[in-house]
Amino acid sequence: MDLSAYSGEQSLEFEKNYKELKTRLDNAIKESYRASDNRMAKDILIMAQAAFKEFKLRKEDREEQYTRLQEAFEKLNKKIADERASFERESVENYSQLKLTVEEAIYQAGKAQDTREAKSYLIEAQNAFRGLKLVKEQREELYNKVQTAFTEVNSRQQMEFQALNEESQLHFFKMKPVLEGIAAEMQAGTERKVIREKLIDLQAEIRNLRLSREHRDSLLQLVQQVFTGMDSERKKEDEEFKSEAESNYTIYNERTAKIKDEALQSTDFRTTRENLKQLQAELRDSRLLWDQKDKLFAELQEAFTVLNNRQDEDRKVYETESILNYERLKKRVNLGLKQAQESSEYKETREFLKKIQGEFKGIKMVKEQREELYARLQTAFETLQIRLDVYFREKQKNWEVRMTFKLKDLTVNAEDLKNEIEKDEETLDELENQLEIVLQKPLEVSARISLEARIQSLKHAIAEKQIEKAETETEIESLQQRLYGGENQE
Repeated sequence: MDLSAYSGEQSLEFEKNYKELKTRLDNAIKESYRASDNRMAKDILIMAQAAFKEFKLRKEDREEQYTRLQEAFEKLNKKIADERASFERESVENYSQLKLTVEEAIYQAGKAQDTREAKSYLIEAQNAFRGLKLVKEQREELYNKVQTAFTEVNSRQQMEFQALNEESQLHFFKMKPVLEGIAAEMQAGTERKVIREKLIDLQAEIRNLRLSREHRDSLLQLVQQVFTGMDSERKKEDEEFKSEAESNYTIYNERTAKIKDEALQSTDFRTTRENLKQLQAELRDSRLLWDQKDKLFAELQEAFTVLNNRQDEDRKVYETESILNYERLKKRVNLGLKQAQESSEYKETREFLKKIQGEFKGIKMVKEQREELYARLQTAFETLQIRLDVYFREKQKNWEVRMTFKLKDLTVNAEDLKNEIEKDEETLDELENQLEIVLQKPLEVSARISLEARIQSLKHAIAEKQIEKAETETEIESLQQRLYGGENQE
């Protein structure tokens, strides 16, 4: 047997194994840096550690690669420890701030005369728990205080309810004979105008009294019965109203025809829409017969439809331009993402990403495509931030720079949310105007249900964005205080 040949083959095998293990270890360390959470990063390194069993290596090669792996473990453990310390610091700050909020809410609730107002303070304090990082025991401590205050307010509310029932009975047995007396005057032929004035005054007095719903409804029902007994006089008023309505209809019909022409020809869509809404609002309060209003509202709806169709045509042009903008900006964002993943020129890369971010402002683009690219750009920012964190830790972790970047990102997010909310509110206003028109047409049930569903969905979306915006602004204020308030950081 040629031992020298065998030794040469073994040396080649060692060399091959060394290269393959080194490549796998290089990839594992890079993947651990890019992992979305620390647990995943540790699993990647553990799997890489297990790979040592698969290869025959020279002792010095094995020790070299094992040392590299241990260094990666040490960096990851340090990162985990730093994040845990950050969580604990944030929890302490949150507890102190939330404790003040809870104590103030409990104080205000105890001082409030109205139990509904008292509950509003407690609900506001309860909402302050959302999204806050807190130690479990401290969260439970403060939450139990709020619940205890709720129990006390509910007890007050029950006592107030009992007091209301007692007071309601006194008012009811006082007002009922007065109503019965007015009914008797009507039967005796007292002038209708006098009876009406008495009823109106008495009706207002009933509404201002502290009464249970049952007693209030009973008294108001008696008032309504007296009103019903004056139908003959009301018929006369109806005739007078009909005459006035005919005159008003002629005026509104001319104005409606004019606004329809404006919807067909005007290029100032916003002004035309405001004119339509103005006339629509006037019609709601106008003295017109039901069928007259219905016809005019239908014609206004036609004008809205014409205006919407013309705007849709303009929107198609907008969408064509949006596609071109999307394709151009997509290339820029992909390039930025690649640089964020690979470039070691961190400052230049961030400036490049910010420049791309600035190109989003004022550019015409479909909302979904804008969100897609913006999300990808945010991924680039996050990727760069992760790489910067590693760099900063190696350079004694320049905390202020990292927080400044985060503050700028949060500010951009807050501004974007503000713009989205404003656009959603404009859309909501248009939908509510359309709903008011549809409500004038009792037979259009499906249209009403569809509009109501869209309005409810949009209101929910606006509320969520407002919460997200408020949370972002709170985080901005917190970061600004920590950056410029003289606190001792890390």
